[in-house]
Parts: sequence; structure tokens; C-alpha cells
Amino acid sequence: MIFAIFADPTPGQENVPGNCIWGPSTLPPWGSGWKHPDTWPAGLRDDLPDDWRPTPALDALKAAKWEAVKAERDRREAGGFEYLGNIFDSDPTSVIRLTVAVAAARSAISAGQTGLSFAWTLQDNTVATLSVDEFIGLPLALAANANDLHQHARVLRERIYAATTAEEIQAIPDW
Repeated sequence: MIFAIFADPTPGQENVPGNCIWGPSTLPPWGSGWKHPDTWPAGLRDDLPDDWRPTPALDALKAAKWEAVKAERDRREAGGFEYLGNIFDSDPTSVIRLTVAVAAARSAISAGQTGLSFAWTLQDNTVATLSVDEFIGLPLALAANANDLHQHARVLRERIYAATTAEEIQAIPDW
């Protein structure tokens, strides 16, 4: 494969052969000044096959895979969590509502109120009635769910950054 790195990228002179260092190899990282062959002057791309496309550098593949893992982790983190056999919402708005409600429950306990229960709408729109002690346990279950997801993502990240080939990176699942 042929690549070009611009030794003197004067505006308007990027594609002039005298301003390029040419050589066979894999492509350099995208931010190196490399220009797609379609932008090269006629004749310079004659050695490339018609269907040629640049191969992203290994670091770019790793970064893209890590972004895919983080996106899936975040989707799952906001997709609900299980507590007492029920699935509770965990999108950002629901987490705020839950946090405020649990703080109110703790205030009620501190004020000496007893016999409290809370009816909470679940992810499937059914309602669960929880004792105050069960209700106060909700943030712990939410945090445990987030921790499990982040630990799994860390394992995948270690695999991604330990990979030494594009094939190894592609073999790692997004989740």
C-alpha cells in the first residue's frame, strides 16, 4: 500500500509530489496529514486498485471499539435495573426522581414517621409497593447494577487495548 505524509503542507500545495514523503506500508494515523488518494493529482493513484479504501490505524480501531462498548454500557445503565424481582427505570430522569424520593423517605424516618410504604411505578408501568426499608435499598441496587456494568466494560477495555491486530479487536464483542 502507498501512503503520503506531507513534509511541507503549505495550503494549496498538499498534493504536489515534491511536498510528500512516499512509501509502501500501512497508512499512518488519520491526523498525520495523509490525504485520500482521490484528492491526489492524476497518475499518482494508478497503482491503487479501484476499490481501495484506507485501513484505519490500530489505535483508531481500538478507540472505535471502546466507544462502542461505552455506548452499550451507557444504554444498559439507563435501561433499567432489577430490585426485589422488579425492573425499575434507570434513565437520568428516573434516577433523579428516585434519589429525591429516597431522601424524602429518610427524612420521614428521621422525623419519627413509622409504617410508611411507597408505591413506585416500574419500567413495565405496573406498580410495586415497597416498605420504607425496601425503598431505601433502591439506590444500593441501582449502584450495584452500575458497578457490574462498569466492571464488565473495564474487562472489555483491557482486552481492546491489549489487542495487537485488527482481527483481535474485531473479535471482541461490543458487550
